[in-house]
Amino acid sequence: MPHEVTPEDLSAYLDRELDAAALAGVAGHLASCPECAALLQRLKGASAAFKKHGLEPAPEGMVFRALRARRRGGERGAPRRLGFAFAMAVIVVVVLAGGVAFKRFMPQVFEQIQGMIGKAAGSLGR
Repeated sequence: MPHEVTPEDLSAYLDRELDAAALAGVAGHLASCPECAALLQRLKGASAAFKKHGLEPAPEGMVFRALRARRRGGERGAPRRLGFAFAMAVIVVVVLAGGVAFKRFMPQVFEQIQGMIGKAAGSLGR
């Protein structure tokens, strides 16, 4: 059976936003459609939960900024931040891998550097 009532109509019905003719149309549909009646009950539950927890409205302009960002395909700085994080992760991996390779293939040099660092740290601790 095709639905002449949309979820938006049910929400408007619940919020008493419909004119008398539309209100009667939705009420008639609800009387013969258990699926829409069940959806209306779920909407009533959600509405009660929102009222119970006292949701505050979003700050002025926030909704418009979010919609604009969504239309543009996301937040402007997000790809740049991800690129920077990825670059830093690559640098860390390269440095760690280089240190392991350096220690393995040039152990004498690694030990000399380790000794110099130990002496420098010891002189700072005095």
